[in-house]
Formats: sequence, C-alpha cells, structure tokens
Amino acid sequence: MSLEHYRSIRQYLLKACECDFHPLGLLLSNLVDVYRTSYSGTGTHPRLLTHAREELMSITHRYYDVIRILFPELPAECSPQKILSKSCLELTNSSGDLEVTTSGHMTNNNIALGSEIPQSAEIEDKNTEDCEIITPTLLIFPLLMPKVYEPLFHLYALQNEAADEKYWSRVQRFNKQCDLTLLSYLGVPEKFWIIKEGNSLDADLNSMSIKNGCYVEAIEILQRLSTYLTPAEKLQSLQLTFDKINTVVKNHLTEKFVWSMDDLFPVFLFVVIRSRLRYLGSEIQLMDDLMDDHLEYGELGLMFTTLKACHLQIQTEKLL
Repeated sequence: MSLEHYRSIRQYLLKACECDFHPLGLLLSNLVDVYRTSYSGTGTHPRLLTHAREELMSITHRYYDVIRILFPELPAECSPQKILSKSCLELTNSSGDLEVTTSGHMTNNNIALGSEIPQSAEIEDKNTEDCEIITPTLLIFPLLMPKVYEPLFHLYALQNEAADEKYWSRVQRFNKQCDLTLLSYLGVPEKFWIIKEGNSLDADLNSMSIKNGCYVEAIEILQRLSTYLTPAEKLQSLQLTFDKINTVVKNHLTEKFVWSMDDLFPVFLFVVIRSRLRYLGSEIQLMDDLMDDHLEYGELGLMFTTLKACHLQIQTEKLL
C-alpha cells in the first residue's frame, strides 16, 4: 500500500462517518450513543474510567477489523506499519537496499520501528509527506474521539481532581511573577532569557516588570494542546512547542550550541507554567493511556517524558 492510497482510505472513512445512512457511519453512531449514555450524566464516577478506557480501545480495534474487511490491504493489528509515498517506494526499489512486498509494505527486517533507516532511502521520520505509520488508533481515533472525548475526559478530570487543583494553585502563584523573576527562580541560564522572540533582557529597560513577553509563540502553541482530541495530535502540538523554542533560541544566539537537558528543562518548565493548562495532569494521563506504544520511544517519547517531569516539578517545587 502506498501513502497516497492510505490517505484516500482515510478520507473516505471521514466522509462515511459523517453520513448517518452509510453502514460505517451508522455503526459508529450507534456505538457512540451507547458509549456516551454509559459514561455521562449524573451517575458519572471516576471508578468508571478504567471501564471507559477499555471499552474505547475495544471499540477502536473491532471497528478497525470491520474496516479491514472493506480494505484488506490495511495491515493487521500485530505491529505498527510504516508506509511510504510512491516516490519513496520507487527510490527504495531502485536503490536495492530495502525490500518491498508486492503490496507495497516494508518487511520487518528492513524498516522497523526503532531501527535505523538506510541512508540510501533518504527518508526522515519527520517528513510526514513521504511516510506515515498505520495503527488502529491512528486511523480510528480521528473518527471516534471527537464524538466521545467529552465524557471520557470528564472521567479523567474527576480522577485527577485533587492533583489538578494542587497543580493549578501553584501555576497561579508562579504566574504572578514577572518573566525575569520566574526565569531566574527556575534556573534558566541567562543566555536563554529572551523577550519578545529575539530581544534580550539587557536591551529592555523595563524588563524587570515584563510578564508574558518571553517565548510567546511557544506558549501559544502549547496552550492549544487541550484543544486537540487525539493523543497523536497532542504529541504533535508538544513537538511544535519544542521546535519553536529551538527556533527562537537559535535566532537569538550568535554562537552554535547543542541543547542539554540541564538547559532545555528549565526553559520548557517556564513555557509550561506560562501556558496555564488548567487540567494538565488529566491531559498527561489521557495521552499516556491511549497513545501507541511505539510513540513512547525516540524524540516524541523524550518530549512527553519531559512534559510529565515538568508537571511533577511544578507540584513539588518550592513556591516563590
């Protein structure tokens, strides 16, 4: 299967699920009605979260099995499958370094998650235009989550109510401080004290009183994390936040540098505090529970671990 064919299937499913008369749309609509009736309303209790999560995953995998009857070229659920665009498939075939089955799938001994991709293929994981990963959740969640997100996230919020309240009260206390005070308290190196995306603090006489003027674009990107409904979209928002931080710092510093976690963590902690995500603990647990296993490794996994560490640090950090 080529990437173009997979995307045409995904587009077909989006349109089918919007139509109540289509068998796939009717099936999904009935499943959603039962799900929402079971986990919303006055009887909602955090003890139902485990059942709601397991039922969501059950619906996802069984619905994927139905779709595979219509599109048998979709991979089985045994493992995530990387698919390439037609141009990349031609490149890999001509290079001779990768084996491609007659259906267009990569064999496991050539491109496997966590393994090194041969340079002759000239493929990068970040280039979403040339390659993509297929799993049941990545295909089904964009269809299902917009319809069930509200009752599901409400259960997460109920379970994390006490922790979220503690976290939120501390975030409010930290946000009373100006940028300079907060950056200094969090241990951010002075070379990363950047105001208004490019001007250093030394260049601004009023820097002592400036609030919300540092890493503004990165903060705005992270604030949108709560508006996304699938774990993959939330992780993408997290990745864009790190990319923006990196871009701002590179544009500000004249010398070359390589990020270390000692430098990156306090900067990202500042961005998390300033983003004022009200239910960050619930967001993290939802992502942790529903994200695919292969996303726990590599760059995205490191970014997500850093977000969890920031959430824990905010809850335990001594207040100003």
